Amino acid sequence: MADFPTILPSQINYDLGGLNVSNEQTTTGGPVRFRHSLRQSHHQITLVYTNLLETEATQIRDHYLDSVGFHHHFNLPADIWGGADVLPTDSLFRYRAKPEETQRGVYTDISVSLLSLVG
Repeated sequence: MADFPTILPSQINYDLGGLNVSNEQTTTGGPVRFRHSLRQSHHQITLVYTNLLETEATQIRDHYLDSVGFHHHFNLPADIWGGADVLPTDSLFRYRAKPEETQRGVYTDISVSLLSLVG
């Protein structure tokens, strides 16, 4: 699968996800919690793009279609993070939802919600 387009977002929203914990009810009292690993999972990232030209918006639309919506996973280019080591380099992502678009004349605003699969 092709990497996500290298277009710098205007804003990045990041949700740390959570630990791999499950709850089981007991017959005598409160719940028992089981921790399945020491890693956090389900990091959620929202990339917000404002004032994109049609060529840039088309790159994001085409990537979503090439990913078959939520089916295929892909890498995010390091340029999106501005060179910072935010997540491990082996992190893979998939779309959480269809990108949301707002058309404003010749410009397009797009919000892309992603889910981290590794990291």
